[in-house]
Amino acid sequence: MDFWIILGISIGVCFALNLGVITLSHRFKLFVDSQESNKPQRFHTLSTPRAGGIGIFAVFLGIIAVMFGYSNAPKEIVLGLLVGGSLIFSSGIIEDFHASLTPKIRLLLQCLGGGAFIGISGYYLQDLGFGVSLPFYIGIPFSLFAIVGIINAINIIDGFNGLAGGIVLIALSCIFALPIAEFYYPLLLSLIGAMIGFLLLNFPKGKIFLGDGGAYFLGFILASLLILITQNSFIPTNGGGGYFSLVWDSTPYLPILGSDFFNFSPIEKIFTLSCRQSTLTSTSIQIFQSYQPTHDTLFDIFQSPFYDSCISFLHPNNSSMPALSSFYFPIHSTLSQAQALKHISPWFGIALLIYPFWEVIFSIYRKKFIRHISPMQPDRSHLHMLLYKRKIHSNPKTSIALIGFALPFMLSATYFYINEWILIFQSLVFIGMYLWLYAYLVKFKSWFKRSLMPS
Repeated sequence: MDFWIILGISIGVCFALNLGVITLSHRFKLFVDSQESNKPQRFHTLSTPRAGGIGIFAVFLGIIAVMFGYSNAPKEIVLGLLVGGSLIFSSGIIEDFHASLTPKIRLLLQCLGGGAFIGISGYYLQDLGFGVSLPFYIGIPFSLFAIVGIINAINIIDGFNGLAGGIVLIALSCIFALPIAEFYYPLLLSLIGAMIGFLLLNFPKGKIFLGDGGAYFLGFILASLLILITQNSFIPTNGGGGYFSLVWDSTPYLPILGSDFFNFSPIEKIFTLSCRQSTLTSTSIQIFQSYQPTHDTLFDIFQSPFYDSCISFLHPNNSSMPALSSFYFPIHSTLSQAQALKHISPWFGIALLIYPFWEVIFSIYRKKFIRHISPMQPDRSHLHMLLYKRKIHSNPKTSIALIGFALPFMLSATYFYINEWILIFQSLVFIGMYLWLYAYLVKFKSWFKRSLMPS
């Protein structure tokens, strides 16, 4: 019931607010992308409000207030999303007000928003998979680059009816399907509902667009959530530690996940293992197997990148009680139990958002090395624009075609979310298909070969 209440309220609030934005925009000429606009990205014929992000951001503020006041969500994560998201949204909504900001100022505000999120939440890109870990002086700038990149990637694909909104809706739904901490679900549900409410007005007729504020904000939210759910190593923000408890009753062999946190206290230890990204020895596996048939689950846990984890096995002396087993992980208190059980690959985010991610990477290459213009200068040569102009000639049908192109890769990334090799392979397959399609659309294979093949 709570699921449908949160979803329904979010859809209704976003739809009503954006309906009000449409009405006020046409009456007072606010946020309107007029017919006289010469923006290269403009592919619609009617004057259309560009402030669809207002309804989405309002829903976000509402659920953040609930999470901050009434949930057990870590306050540093909630506050990091709030401060960072507000700065990012502000940098875009100013543009939507026609108070133009220079690209450098927009980039500065985006970096400030990303930096605020990292500094407050304490999460950044450290674990790259395959046993590779970045030091903080590399990981933090790399995280800022990733956040700003996804922000601009979502903004690039905005402008076609349902394209950016559809990709974001699918991405949020895929993240919702993963085994993540429970406190993320209300936030994801609210954003999914907000996207549905927005798309009811955006697709297929294009009554309103996300605008810079909405596109920037959604890019930030996706980048931040992907960092939060894939990174188990982060900057300590409160100096505190705790034990994560995984408890089960070994008599019926049914696991019971506990989220209790314990201070360091004397406990009876049969043995202790120090685990630094290493798997269990065969002897250790036999010990676990002799006490608990769910040792395969424990084996998965030990392969998670807990660099300084210490696992203690506890067995009660009282033989009259059911045999209970517990494993305590001394980790930062904001780490979720789901993250401890299943580590989501850091490559999941790239594989999930491979379409907008590669769009922005290829756009930078194309502008800088082929056209010799600034990568920040907009043009009309993105894949969705070429597909519209040269093949489909329909705004909403172009969006459907590109969403259909990206959807199998997004679903595959969700299914193989812990397998780095498959995630990388499918990303390379998408890139190859994208480049082939782009070369086909521009119809200059000789240029394509000269520009992409080494001499």
